[in-house]
Amino acid sequence: MTELPELYGPNAGYVAELYERYLADPTSVDPEARSLFASGYRPALPTSLSAMAPACPSAIDVEKVIHAGRLVRLVREL
Repeated sequence: MTELPELYGPNAGYVAELYERYLADPTSVDPEARSLFASGYRPALPTSLSAMAPACPSAIDVEKVIHAGRLVRLVREL
């Protein structure tokens, strides 16, 4: 078997889902996926929820979020 590169983004989630389905019931996935997993390929599953989170800014301005919430509340009260 050729080495497959690590998958990222939506493809990684799709392959991980296929692998989970394969573990529960090998006949629930298509023959190509079944042969891939049967040959020993294991997708790299994330070890934490933060690894699954989409990329986002590292710093969130909490003050701006609080002020936006207050503005929404004031608009609703008017």
